[in-house]
Amino acid sequence: MDRLEQALARAIDGSIAATFRLKVRPADIGRRLELALLDSRRTSVGRVIGANEFVVSLHPADHAEFASWEIALARELENWLGEIAFRHGVTLLALPKVVLRSDAEVGRRMMRVAAAFNEAPATGANVSGPVVRLVPLSRPGNVIVLTDCDTSVGRAPGNDLVISAAEISREHARLRRVGGELEVQDLGSRNGTWVNGTRVTMQRARSGDEIAFSTLSFRLDLP
Repeated sequence: MDRLEQALARAIDGSIAATFRLKVRPADIGRRLELALLDSRRTSVGRVIGANEFVVSLHPADHAEFASWEIALARELENWLGEIAFRHGVTLLALPKVVLRSDAEVGRRMMRVAAAFNEAPATGANVSGPVVRLVPLSRPGNVIVLTDCDTSVGRAPGNDLVISAAEISREHARLRRVGGELEVQDLGSRNGTWVNGTRVTMQRARSGDEIAFSTLSFRLDLP
């Protein structure tokens, strides 16, 4: 939770943070989401899966406090849930998604959290041409063009994108195009998967972001 609070502190300035002393705080939402994720766990075909979509209902006055930075808050909470899932060995059907909504039936300084299981939509059905371009940054090389919306990355020959370097794990990462973003998922690699310099387990990336598999870094270009 300390990591979540530090991330949220970077997203708001002190004057805004001060308004949360007697109101719903972002960290309170994070704790409730963590409990909702862990409470949703179920065993399926030898693995533990958890909910990946969450709706947080707040009193209109409390919800209004987040209006100016709601998107940034939701993004941090989603990243936090990805870390919680990884830490507890919970498999998610897709990247976590958090939505904050206003509900007059919820009391002041209270919240209601609904959790659901939802697989990512099949985005590749009507896609043609390049889906993702990876522009090498750390080493000279050609631009890598991916034409599949769901791409496995690793050293093993069976991967969609094979990177023959000792520092790359056999099954290193998974990349999935969803709308205007790229879902980046580390598959338990030894040297990690990174987005903009931060090691991640699951995170969204956008065009222009830097993605690295171990020390091999690329600039993401989403046509």
